[in-house]
Amino acid sequence: FNRKMPDTQYDFSSVIFRNGLLYPHLLKPIIHFFESLPYYMSLEIDSEYHYTARLAHAWYPDKNYIPDCNEEDYVWSREHIDKEFEDLTNENAILIHGHTPTMDRHCKLNGSTGGEIWFKKNSINLDCGCCYKKYHGRLAALCLETFSEYYCDGSTVTEKHIPSEGKNSMKKRFSKI
Repeated sequence: FNRKMPDTQYDFSSVIFRNGLLYPHLLKPIIHFFESLPYYMSLEIDSEYHYTARLAHAWYPDKNYIPDCNEEDYVWSREHIDKEFEDLTNENAILIHGHTPTMDRHCKLNGSTGGEIWFKKNSINLDCGCCYKKYHGRLAALCLETFSEYYCDGSTVTEKHIPSEGKNSMKKRFSKI
């Protein structure tokens, strides 16, 4: 393994080398764990904002709408950046995904603010590019019940609450709720 790993906030290559995990027999359990995970899942969120959360790494293609989609689309797709998510079987569905950092130029051209959770009409991109420190990326989390945002910049965690207008603000964000 001679290829230089990218400069990241959390230097994965040093963790791999320092812990002696580069050997195939040590990586197999980790690979097996990720291979055992589902490509997507759906959760019914029963809070003041009742909705169905469609969770996928990259995208959640509706097989009724895109019949030729496959499992790869859930993990690798980036074709959705300029499109709105639409679930033809559930008008209260919101896609929650990552894979494409919000500081990506295509995301920014479509309205994202780099390093912040990107709320679109019917989807939320949680990938704030925590591995890209030179672009001010950070780790992000979202409370699915309240939509409170959490960010980690190295060792500091901050919480960003919904604006004081609360319910009205969320109803404006998601037209189908």
